[in-house]
Amino acid sequence: MWVRYGADEKKVFVDLLGPTMNMASKIQNLAKPNQIIVGQDTYDRLDPYMQSFFSDMTDELDCPLQHYSNKRDKIYHVYRYKYQ
Repeated sequence: MWVRYGADEKKVFVDLLGPTMNMASKIQNLAKPNQIIVGQDTYDRLDPYMQSFFSDMTDELDCPLQHYSNKRDKIYHVYRYKYQ
């Protein structure tokens, strides 16, 4: 969902809200400088060849992203790009 603040179309502020933006923010906070991290949804859409460039880092998280999974008993996985 996007929200527009103000009536002036040239000076208006726009904000994006919702679960996708919330998840993106949480994943971004996990990343170190110059590190590429993707969530389960993005990883699942990658070609298997591209998936081979990522490793699962979910077990290393201090606080798993369990409540963001589509299934209540499943943890949402996060993957890091393996630099070659």
